[in-house]
Order: sequence, then structure tokens, then C-alpha cells
Amino acid sequence: MGPRRAWLWLVPSLCACLDVSTMKKTSPYFIITCNESRTPDEMIFLQDVGDGDGALQSWKMDYRTPDPAGKFLLYPGDGHNVFYIVGAYESRMAGFMLYLDNSGQIQAWPFDPENPDRTAEWRIIPYFGKDKKEDEQKTFFIVSGDDAAYPGEMLYPSGFMSAFDTWHYDKDKPDVQATYAFYPAPPSPPVDFEAVRQAHERMVFVFNIIIPIVFILACLCIYTARNRTRVYAKDTGFTVFNLRLASTLTLTPTPALTVTPILALAQTLTLTP
Repeated sequence: MGPRRAWLWLVPSLCACLDVSTMKKTSPYFIITCNESRTPDEMIFLQDVGDGDGALQSWKMDYRTPDPAGKFLLYPGDGHNVFYIVGAYESRMAGFMLYLDNSGQIQAWPFDPENPDRTAEWRIIPYFGKDKKEDEQKTFFIVSGDDAAYPGEMLYPSGFMSAFDTWHYDKDKPDVQATYAFYPAPPSPPVDFEAVRQAHERMVFVFNIIIPIVFILACLCIYTARNRTRVYAKDTGFTVFNLRLASTLTLTPTPALTVTPILALAQTLTLTP
């Protein structure tokens, strides 16, 4: 596919977005914020480094050369229009699924297709505007599932530093600023979920066990060395201050007394009775 035709695969998707009712297989998608959003026309992606704003960020969508790091896989969940949103092979966090933690932030965790965690389910709900009919649905809400830590929360861009937040979804008065479009993406290689899980377990082991143990041992070594110095100073009366003082002192030799000048002086004196 030549560089001028590389973007033509996206043309049909501009008129036909995700149809959640007929999707039979797991295909990659770009998830794009809609024109009514606080940050319109931005593609969401998983970031590999947490900065306190959760695992989800966004950047401007380039329709000619879209960044494959923004690909997501939709795995069907338990229920109608219920899915797991998983980073595709090209994602910065391939094989990780989105979920809400206990503080309500969007985080990522390795996805297990054999035993999926229902707390990470999301409902993809079509939005019907005043001028839209049922067969013309193009935008959707992304709402946390019933088993989530915060069920019924819709995903929306906060408008600050490309971060995302959640807000309660009201089906009677849905907020159009939280709508998304799902554009089909080119096929992705399969994700080795077992390798993703093992790599994540090693990372958790290193950061949660190895590094704390090394830190504690280093603190104990420093404490032991300082304690030995204090015991030595107490027993000998020699302290670090004395050592520093001794190093700053310079001993200068005292000149020896000479007798010759004194004898010369005595010869010049005359004793008178």
C-alpha cells in the first residue's frame, strides 16, 4: 500500500462506525472523541507511565497516518453491549484492560481472556440525538459495568492536560460531551496475554518486594555503621569533631634558643659597685 493510499482504509469508517449489535469478532478500533467533546477529535491511548491522572490519555487524531499506539480491542463481556477494552498489539500497554480503581480513576491491568475480571467490563451505549434515528447511530457512551468499583460512571475527557475522568451516566439526560466514535483500524498481530501477565508479575515483584527489601537493608547498614562510630567515640573519647579538629591543626617546630647573642651582650656590660 503506497503512502498516498495508506489512509484510504479509513474513508468507509467515516460513514459507518462501530455496530455493537452485530460485532462477532475481536477487531481493533480507534476511539475518538466527538465534536461535542471538551477536547474534540482526539484519539485515546494507554500510557505506560502513570502520572497521577490514570492510565488513559489522548492526543490529536491524524486521519492520514493514525498512530497505531491508539488501537484497542473490544472483547465481548457478559451482557448486551458489554465489552472489555484492551490495548492492541501496537499499544504502549498491549494486553492491558481498562478498569476503575477504588478511587474512581481509570487504570490498566493485564487482561485474561480465559478468566476475565467482570469489574473491568464497560457498556458501550449508543447516543441518539434529536435529529438522529436508530439506524444512524455513530457515537457512543463508554459506561462502567454493574460490577465495577464505581458502576454507571461514564468516561469523559476532563479537558485538562489530556486527562480523563468519570461522571455518573444519566440515561434520561445524557451528556453529549462524553460521546465517542469507534473507527475500525487495520488488523493487529495477536497479543500474547500469558507473556503480558508474566512480565507484569515480574515487574510487580521487583517494585513491590525486591526494591523495598534492598532499601530496608541499605538503611540497616547505614544505621549499623553510625551506631558503631558512636560506640567507638564513647569508649575512646575520640569523636568525629576531634578528628576534624586534629586534621586542621598544623604543628610548627619551636626554634631552639641560641646562647651566642646572650654572651655577646654580657661582654658589653660593665658591672659597677
